[in-house]
Amino acid sequence: MSSTKVVQVSDFQHGKLKFYNEDKDYGFIVPDNGGADLFVHSEDLNKANISRDILAKSKYKYLIKFEFMVMTYKNKKGELQRKAVDLKYLGEEPPPEGVQNTSQSNESPTSAANTFISQ
Repeated sequence: MSSTKVVQVSDFQHGKLKFYNEDKDYGFIVPDNGGADLFVHSEDLNKANISRDILAKSKYKYLIKFEFMVMTYKNKKGELQRKAVDLKYLGEEPPPEGVQNTSQSNESPTSAANTFISQ
């Protein structure tokens, strides 16, 4: 983010992965304390050694939990943006009872990938 200006960094918060797009290398985290979803980039996940195996579980409705800081910054256009940074993986929980797996994949969550996110 060489052309961005950091405005604020929060204290640590907790949240769960809502969505991750492997093709575009980004996703969103829902903060436990409410508020808008937070952008998360693969580079920040990679820094925390979060593997594709872990991210693949989100497709199967697993709750992937993180601790993170929220960075507020101005983008190239001068607009305020927020993203999760300094992530720490806290674990995952199987889908709550009654939640259907809506994934179109036939892969199991642990066989989806074995490598760390590539930069």
